[in-house]
Amino acid sequence: MADPLAASTEQVDQAEIQDPSTVTLTAEDGVLLLALEPTASFEALREAVRELFSSSPDRFRGKDARVDLATRPIDLFDLRRLVHVLGDEFGVTVTGLYCTETHLHRYAERELKLKVYPRREMVELPEPVVVEEPIVEEPVLAEVQVEELPPEPKAPTGRRSLVLERGLRSGQVVSFNGDVTVFGDVNPGAQLVVSGNIIVLGALKGLVHAGSEGDHSATVLAFDFQPNQLRIGRHIVTEREALHAGQPVKRQRLSLSSFPTPDLLRSGRSVPLPSIAWVDGENGIQIEAYSGRLPGDR
Repeated sequence: MADPLAASTEQVDQAEIQDPSTVTLTAEDGVLLLALEPTASFEALREAVRELFSSSPDRFRGKDARVDLATRPIDLFDLRRLVHVLGDEFGVTVTGLYCTETHLHRYAERELKLKVYPRREMVELPEPVVVEEPIVEEPVLAEVQVEELPPEPKAPTGRRSLVLERGLRSGQVVSFNGDVTVFGDVNPGAQLVVSGNIIVLGALKGLVHAGSEGDHSATVLAFDFQPNQLRIGRHIVTEREALHAGQPVKRQRLSLSSFPTPDLLRSGRSVPLPSIAWVDGENGIQIEAYSGRLPGDR
């Protein structure tokens, strides 16, 4: 024998029951979803719920429901009265609530009388995969003279690198043991904590910490250097402190001879210069325009 409650839920899944000005009733994963019009008063909502469920009072008895507040603030007193109407008069149990994160924080602060600070989102990054490709020896022709070049210095053993093919949004925190290159912006509110060097192929406006395990030889390089806070090893500097010290963190104007896009420069707009930061002994963090060389190679 068919279950009449199951049949009624299927009917709700196929066609919405709604009063366009106040409430909309649908079914989601077998649970009733009661959406409330954000601007309607709770008095009007309760009357609309009574009218909606009174047409077939036993149709949804014993069912679970969730209430969707949309952009409506959380009012515990009115919510309890609406829950009692559904439970006491129609046998519907409210088991969940949909609301915005902003209104949830405001409600928590109002009830607790405390400022609520949400946890920042942690980005889980996979370990970099190193693929060893076979070395292909090219034949050397006897009639071609090969110039002997001095061997290149070997890279430090155990050094790892990570390439992020996207920028970091506000609230994202990336921590990595090695060097990191970011293809994108490090936006305000984002954090990048790295034991080695940092290269940002975009705008650096968040908090970055290179040499986080005490490596004062680490460097930070960015196309547009405007960090909210910059750390290298145990040294710390903010953008305001760097500007006060006369460091070229802010945007600088280039001449036509030093940039390959003269149309942009003729427009009169400032363009950012790539900048690099490093630790200069007792002088702390130094920041200047990047000239294609690391500080130690001058």
